[in-house]
Amino acid sequence: MILSTSTKNSIINLISYLYILLFVYASVSKLLDFENFQIQLGQSPLLSAYAGPISFMVIFIELLLAAALIFDRTKLIGLYGSFSLMVAFSIYIYLILNYSDFVPCSCGGVLEKLGWTEHLVFNLAFVGLGACAIWTIENCKNSNKISIFSKLILLATLSSAVVMVLFFSSEHIIKKENPFIRSFPPHIIEFEKQIELKNNSYYFAGLTDSVIFLGNYLSPLNALELHNSFHKLKEIRLEPEESNFKFRAVQLRVFTPNFFLFDGSVPCFYVGEIENKRAKLKVEDEPYFTIAEPIDENTIVFRSNKSETGENVLGSLDLKSPKGFKLFENLLIAQNENDGIFDTDGFLLVDNHSRNFVYTYRYRNQFSVVNHNGRLIYQGNTIDTVSIAKIKIVRTSKGLEMKTTPTAVNLNGAVFKNHLFIHSALRGKYDDKKTWGMSATIDVYDVKKGIYLFSFYLTGLNEKKLSQFVVSEGNLYALFGSQIMKYRISGLLKESLLTY
Repeated sequence: MILSTSTKNSIINLISYLYILLFVYASVSKLLDFENFQIQLGQSPLLSAYAGPISFMVIFIELLLAAALIFDRTKLIGLYGSFSLMVAFSIYIYLILNYSDFVPCSCGGVLEKLGWTEHLVFNLAFVGLGACAIWTIENCKNSNKISIFSKLILLATLSSAVVMVLFFSSEHIIKKENPFIRSFPPHIIEFEKQIELKNNSYYFAGLTDSVIFLGNYLSPLNALELHNSFHKLKEIRLEPEESNFKFRAVQLRVFTPNFFLFDGSVPCFYVGEIENKRAKLKVEDEPYFTIAEPIDENTIVFRSNKSETGENVLGSLDLKSPKGFKLFENLLIAQNENDGIFDTDGFLLVDNHSRNFVYTYRYRNQFSVVNHNGRLIYQGNTIDTVSIAKIKIVRTSKGLEMKTTPTAVNLNGAVFKNHLFIHSALRGKYDDKKTWGMSATIDVYDVKKGIYLFSFYLTGLNEKKLSQFVVSEGNLYALFGSQIMKYRISGLLKESLLTY
């Protein structure tokens, strides 16, 4: 069927108006809610590394193309540009659906109510309309049909290539060179149950496959055994053999079948079997320590202070050997030659599966993965940008003191099967401000591959703050004040843990 010139012009104009309506509405919607648009791009699994420039560029291109489609002189150029842009949008959604680590809950933008597949169909329909309008105009000019087809194929190929290059380079940047952009896949953890404890003085002391052990800061010899079904809670009384020690800060750790009671200010270590609740004194007098964690039934890793300078130093203690005490002199890296105490402050986390431990600095974006013999395996960085501890110190008659409250970077964490979980104190570049303010942000790293994986939020009840959390096979447990909450691990996190 041969169409009249007026009919052809009507088709071209109708398609142009549809594109103008789409681009103007889409760009104005983005401008009116620009912060949310940037957040959506920033949390995209494909383009998050380029969220800043792309957010401005997409709006500019949409408005420019809408303007070009208004005038007859620039209409054909506008249609070629519109066709190319819709191809790029379509390839982006195709990659999301088939090659991204996860599919976000919503594709956002003007068609936020549509699912990803429906959005892809919508975009492809506009690709077809654009091609139809271009073909009609070029035919009216008696252009070579092969030439028209070649132009469309070339533009589609170039548009696809640009999106794919952005995708692969963004993935590398986010995993290896992250500029503090978080990725939040859906359904990483799912809340299951919670229990109200008597007070907020409890802390996680250890886990087995079925039992969670909780120590008590206020009553160190009284602990709790909580079945992981959350249906059975039992109080237990620990019985160390008598001594003349003046305890200040006794802590409990359970590494089945044993439990450990220790106080670094005495210093001493008691060891007993968790079944009979009785403990014998194993080590006393050396070394003094500030934090300690069992790495197996007989080995403790700890942080102490050098006698000459007071600087923090890591070490280990073999409870079976009379000379089992040794220091790992060069593991902690001081940034201030006059410090070495505050700027190396941090926390010890033990991976019971690999027998490695992780020391995470509190005031800077750095952590060290160390094996049980004290050999450094990997020096990594968290994704925030605080590489230098923001600490001001003064020397007084009592020694070094902090002049002002420093900026905390890493608050606490957990490690399980080569996965490091960090409770970050800082808001990421495109984190939603409201959600971040109401939740604890947990960043996940694969310390064996040396990459950042993704993040998720933990939210307590009644705006209570997260104090501690631990990860086990299939579950995550968190303490918010006097509440202990259980989450089931699912989605990408479950898949990633299954690789080890």
